[in-house]
Amino acid sequence: MEAKELTPHQRIMILEDVLKNLESGDRFGGLCYKIECSADELFELYGFEAKNIIPLFTLKNARKVTEIKDDAAERAFWWDYYENYNFPNRIKFVKWMIEQERINTLNL
Repeated sequence: MEAKELTPHQRIMILEDVLKNLESGDRFGGLCYKIECSADELFELYGFEAKNIIPLFTLKNARKVTEIKDDAAERAFWWDYYENYNFPNRIKFVKWMIEQERINTLNL
């Protein structure tokens, strides 16, 4: 399976797995890492970048939906990683992406 072949339902499954990990307090890796690991585990999508697995996963969307670091850039952490991990903003963004994917399923 190619990442571009994922259905909205499959992307929701990945994001719900990421959300579960965040809500359990898992601080290992950023959202990119969590998305990629969930895609690997659930659908054997090895070697794909998070943005190719979840097209909504962009810095522009993160900036629109949450408060990100002042120096946030592509290919870097968008929220604090080392001090408090900023669970609230990561969770908020994942929930937003899930909601957008649900809207996409209605429009199919």
